[in-house]
Amino acid sequence: MNSGQWAVNSVRYCLLLTTYGILVLVSIACATETPTLVRERTVTSAPTKFARAVESPTSTLTPTPIPTSTPTITLTRIPSSTLAKAPTAISTAKAQAAPVASPLPSSTPLPTISVDEKYNVLNVVPANAVQDTALRELNITLRGFAPTQSTQGLVDYAGEFDPAAPQLYGLFNDNRMPIFKNVFQVYSWDSLCGCKSGLVTEYPVSLISLATSPGEVIRAPRSGYYIGQDFQSFVIYADTERIALNYTREANPIRGYTIYIEGVAIDTSLLALYQQANSAGRNQLPALQSWQAVGRAKGNEILVAIRDAGAFMDPRSRKDWWHGR
Repeated sequence: MNSGQWAVNSVRYCLLLTTYGILVLVSIACATETPTLVRERTVTSAPTKFARAVESPTSTLTPTPIPTSTPTITLTRIPSSTLAKAPTAISTAKAQAAPVASPLPSSTPLPTISVDEKYNVLNVVPANAVQDTALRELNITLRGFAPTQSTQGLVDYAGEFDPAAPQLYGLFNDNRMPIFKNVFQVYSWDSLCGCKSGLVTEYPVSLISLATSPGEVIRAPRSGYYIGQDFQSFVIYADTERIALNYTREANPIRGYTIYIEGVAIDTSLLALYQQANSAGRNQLPALQSWQAVGRAKGNEILVAIRDAGAFMDPRSRKDWWHGR
């Protein structure tokens, strides 16, 4: 091999070694880089879902003030949440609950009942209230009641009283002191079994029967509280022969005074307005002014019960519900 050929072969050999060395270095670099990239992807990859705290929409409702002081009494309670007069209307609230069922018989046309009144709806304030109230809290016949032996007339309890509480003689056109026909105790409710339990015994009587003339006008008892504009109470339940009134801006008997009246043929237009508002979600309900008529006595008696912040009271108490009688 001459010197020229040897030089060419040497150059080729060097180039081959150089190429092989570069390939080895690249392979080493790739081998060391690959796990690093995998680790980075594993560490920095984000979960598919995030748990985030979402703030509730700010309500535009302005509830009327609730008194903070409650007088101490012996046997009766002044409502822990009643509302002062609110002369301005409150903006419409989004419906917060499902409608309350109030079926009407469809086989026979219902007679038209009129007391020559015009009715309006008012917005319900859902703050701090459970709007989806169990039907048994609105229609007390579902929980039932039983006759009891006690005074069929007014009774006197010791203790303070609320001068603004609704007065039951306002049920009647002549503001009379009616004849008591019977007295009852309402059953309590066991939410665990979903059934009625023992009778309410905080007071000896929790439901009264008052004498009426068939067809006479029955009115919403007046009080010293207003729920907005000139309205004093909400119709929180109504069907063809009963009505429940609440004297706060809420649609249930949890706060303030609630009056139940049984045995009344409810004004047809008022009943239709309630059913419409109820079906629309109960964000509005019919509101009644002081002493506004609601219907006519179906027979010779009506049944009346009253609750204060959910507790059934004695409707015979002279100082509480019959001032001056």
